[in-house]
Amino acid sequence: CNNYVVIDKPPSLSMDGVQALYPEAKFCHQLDAAMSGCLALALSRPAARRAHDAFRARHVRKTYVALVDDVIDLDAFPARDAAPCLSEPPAPRSLPAYAFYELEQKRIRSRGA
Repeated sequence: CNNYVVIDKPPSLSMDGVQALYPEAKFCHQLDAAMSGCLALALSRPAARRAHDAFRARHVRKTYVALVDDVIDLDAFPARDAAPCLSEPPAPRSLPAYAFYELEQKRIRSRGA
């Protein structure tokens, strides 16, 4: 597709830095400065609007992967099949965000390994 470009944003690059590297591009979504990953940029305003609408309507599926090399308390996060629980409803103009986990791989490291 000639309307979009996807870049591999390193964790050291802020969104301002992305804008400086690609001044003609429009953001379809954002990644925090500390995050790395695929970042979609639109090459025109109409393309940016279509992408923004798709993200807002949640027609785009985003997957985040965390590599953990320590102990993590899985009880602190609900399992994927658990119903989300919010102590307060989200602000009217914001979209709710939920944290779920799926154990992809469990590697047990013995002492001295």
